[in-house]
Amino acid sequence: MLPPLVIPSSPLSSAQEGPLGKTHVIRASHFYLPSPSSPNTKEAMPRSAGPQQHYPSRDQPLPWYLRPSWTASEVIIDAHGQLKAGTVRSLIEGLTMNEPNVSQDVFLLTYPTFMSAASVVDLLAERYEMGEPRGLSQDEFEKWKTRKLWPVQSNVLNVITSWLMGHHMIELGSTVVDGVKQFLQLIRSHPKNETVAKRLLKTIDSMVDDRHCLPSPVSALSSPIKTKRSYLIWRRPQKVDFITLNPTEVAQQLTLMEYRLYNEIRPSELLTWSSCQDQLNPKVRNLARFLHFNKCIAKFVALSIFSASESPRRDETISHFLQVAEMCRTLGNFSTVESTIAGIHAGFSPSPSEDLENIQLVEPRLEELRTLVSADSNYSGLRAAYQGLSGSCVPFIGQCLSVNLFPIIGTAPRLL
Repeated sequence: MLPPLVIPSSPLSSAQEGPLGKTHVIRASHFYLPSPSSPNTKEAMPRSAGPQQHYPSRDQPLPWYLRPSWTASEVIIDAHGQLKAGTVRSLIEGLTMNEPNVSQDVFLLTYPTFMSAASVVDLLAERYEMGEPRGLSQDEFEKWKTRKLWPVQSNVLNVITSWLMGHHMIELGSTVVDGVKQFLQLIRSHPKNETVAKRLLKTIDSMVDDRHCLPSPVSALSSPIKTKRSYLIWRRPQKVDFITLNPTEVAQQLTLMEYRLYNEIRPSELLTWSSCQDQLNPKVRNLARFLHFNKCIAKFVALSIFSASESPRRDETISHFLQVAEMCRTLGNFSTVESTIAGIHAGFSPSPSEDLENIQLVEPRLEELRTLVSADSNYSGLRAAYQGLSGSCVPFIGQCLSVNLFPIIGTAPRLL
């Protein structure tokens, strides 16, 4: 999935005050959204007929009061009628219109790269409370209310639900959460929407309580009797030979450690990694910790091979690491497989000729793993391995980072 590309189009801007109590400036700039991974072309809407028509084509054109409010200079529509790029207001409108042509998951995943969460809340609240067009008759007003206003309000609540349940809204802080709660508490326009809003408020309160109200480590019924203080006796740690460890157990432990670190990575960290590759940056803290662990594995493998002074010992060490990598591949831990292969290559010393002779014994196994994690043919080996999995795995994160980084380097912001 590619990150959005910012294309400034106009210096025009508008300021407004939303439910967060702050004034947010919304600039008239185009923001590209990545296409969904598998769009349904059968249900996709065709291209608009003319430059002034930016609404889904039907057997009969929509009345003017049911069409989108954006202009031709504010949006870019692809061949399937989907909103490809536009201003932040047009993206919110496409996200919440009667038949949305902006994916909720795509927008909620990529919005941090071009706007703040507070601005999203304000624009959703503004979209929910949109006013009726002027000059409508009574019949036209009823049609506008049932075919545009109510579906838009329902879609706004759907976006908030997806944001809350699937995109970690609670972790954005109390400012955003309080703004959403303030907006939901003011909903009185429709009984069904009011019911949904109350249910969302209960869900938010429950998630906030689960996040902040942790149980006390000391039980209220704990005995006040003092126990005898125990002292730790320092002992010299025993040196363990890595070759004597079971490769299966080592692979299982590495897989558990990698999976725990990988599970903490947020999707937004993959998008912001190219601009802030700093381990101390809180925006990419989890991703940096995961990558640091991979580097430690590769460094340990390289030092273990390099420190083996004798050739038979070095060959035995390489064979042992290959067994660990093969077991990690079986467990679906492709991250450790790549780190191990990188460490084996880094630990080679080209000067002794016996290294080349010994490596010929394990060359087929090494080449098989090297082909698996190779970047040739757009990581075809890894893609085939992912498709053959029946459960979860720990993927090679470098593949996703390279896919996100290269488009950013090759497509710099430009004026329209």
